Amino acid sequence: MSYDITANIKKNGQTTYTARVRKNGVAKTATFKRKSDCNEWAIMTEQKILESIHLPHRMIEEEKPIENHTLIEAIERYKKTVLIHKAKATQIAATQIGETCHLNHWINSLGKDLDISKITPAHLNQKRDQIL
Repeated sequence: MSYDITANIKKNGQTTYTARVRKNGVAKTATFKRKSDCNEWAIMTEQKILESIHLPHRMIEEEKPIENHTLIEAIERYKKTVLIHKAKATQIAATQIGETCHLNHWINSLGKDLDISKITPAHLNQKRDQIL
């Protein structure tokens, strides 16, 4: 068993359960209203991860491990899933001068086709020091 389940009590008193599955460098998280659903998902997800390791030809596209993702994919996903949920003023500022400019800088500095599993703190420090 390589997962854990935590209970979270919201301000309104509602309890939710979060499962975290970690196996062979793959990590997944999901939240459910019922603990039984959470436990079932964790078991199934762990099984899928094991299958993808031992039977990679069965692996579906959305479940490819981190080694197969490029920097540009990660940044585009961030823009689509995180940046759009920020306040409108923050989105505008991010697009004009802030966050988007920084993200584009990292793409240009490190290379858009760089496998994100190959990015190390040393890479980032080196590029940062070139700017300063």
